Amino acid sequence: MNIRDVECFLAILEHGSLQRAAAFLGVSQPALTKCVHRLEAALNAELFARTPAGMAPTEAALALRPYAVRLQGEYQAAFRVVGDVIAGEVATLRVGATPVWEPLVSRAFVRFSELRPAARLNLSVMPPDRLLRALRAGFVDFGVVTADTVSPDVRSIKLAPDTLRVVARRTHPVHQHAHSRLEDLQTYVWLAARRGVLSRSQLEACFEQAGLSCPHIQVEVDGTGIRAMFPLLSSKDWLGMCPQSLLADAAAFGLKVVQVEGLEWPMTPLLVTRSQSPLTALTQAFIHSLEHGAAEG
Repeated sequence: MNIRDVECFLAILEHGSLQRAAAFLGVSQPALTKCVHRLEAALNAELFARTPAGMAPTEAALALRPYAVRLQGEYQAAFRVVGDVIAGEVATLRVGATPVWEPLVSRAFVRFSELRPAARLNLSVMPPDRLLRALRAGFVDFGVVTADTVSPDVRSIKLAPDTLRVVARRTHPVHQHAHSRLEDLQTYVWLAARRGVLSRSQLEACFEQAGLSCPHIQVEVDGTGIRAMFPLLSSKDWLGMCPQSLLADAAAFGLKVVQVEGLEWPMTPLLVTRSQSPLTALTQAFIHSLEHGAAEG
């Protein structure tokens, strides 16, 4: 069975006529007819019946369809894998992510590696200002950040939004009240990002707008993946922040959301690339996978 014949078969199924399928594939109708005849001879079955409306698939064609789709997919996957191996360094994805979005990138690569097993990931976790500098300098090909604005030399795409929540271990005294007030949290200590990071700025702004002194930050982190902080938060009575999308992971460490009205922040990850630099086909494919994964949550 010729893979080209399989592609022609699927094109006729999709377009419903020889003329449209031939135009789609860029071949002549006689050449397309020969493909169908070869496939029918190999299977010893009629695949299409000519009707005034076009080419109607037979029961044999409908039965063949899922196998043909799978065969075409495996064929294309084989070429992608071989191409990635031959490409060498081109098969390495150089990605930057801020700590809060590292899990999003990691999960996307796990899914992506199933389709492109030769692909390699070089993931750098760093604060947004450093990530954008690394992007401009060419140390990473693209990044995922939370930022209010980006400069004109950076192209950005909004991914699916998330929400930043306050969490603490289940035995933390803050959970003794069903609903705490913001002023109740002033007596507790926090684990938070360094100054200048958006989540830290939002936290401090929330207290300042309420006429309260800034929260007591006992542990300040810089360039650490958000999941790496869960063991710390579970070990002491500290308050910390966690994206809604990672609450299930946080719960596995014994962390739960602190219920305080107004103490949550919407945030939208930005996928950023250099405006004038072309991306490799592999990088473009991974970005597509990342966008799809962010939309699914």
